[in-house]
Amino acid sequence: MSNSVKVDVQGFQELANKVKELADDKDKRKESIAILRQIAKPTVNAAQSNVPVSKEKHYSRGKWIMPGTLKKSLGVINVRSKNPTVAVGARAKRKYDGWYGAFVHEGHEYFTSATSKRKSFSMIRRKRNVSVINTRKGSALNKGRKGKKERASLRQMGRAQMTKAQPFLTQAYEQTKGQVTTDAEKKFAAFIQRRINKLSR
Repeated sequence: MSNSVKVDVQGFQELANKVKELADDKDKRKESIAILRQIAKPTVNAAQSNVPVSKEKHYSRGKWIMPGTLKKSLGVINVRSKNPTVAVGARAKRKYDGWYGAFVHEGHEYFTSATSKRKSFSMIRRKRNVSVINTRKGSALNKGRKGKKERASLRQMGRAQMTKAQPFLTQAYEQTKGQVTTDAEKKFAAFIQRRINKLSR
């Protein structure tokens, strides 16, 4: 997912180092990922409890975004890394459509119409610009994707505002990190012992 905010979920460094010392095979990685995904579930549940849910549907990228779409998209994501790693975040592949999770989490810029008090969004993250078309009445010209110069001009006119950041993933991590750490310690310790027993045969 390109526009995502993720919270890494990993075991203690000491345990991670012990895992690295074991045979480096696909079974080790597969089992490690399975354990990490179980460990991450409390954080997913907390994130789903903290994420805001819109009261009305929105239109963007040629389709309607229904209330609760972001909440349903939250889950465990496998991270491409040398060592087994997973993250909790908004998924945006296949049946999930949580691509806008970062905008909710960090807040985004929007511009008010010159002829209406209603909002038209122009969400910006890193080098990618994504406009969300407002379904309500207002200036049609105000709903299109805005370039760098146009955004700068609108800011000078006082028509640029920022939505309030709602860091639901950070809140979820803070709420569950103790539980995740304890769970990780127990499950990885058992996993390492199983691997040691296997290699000792």
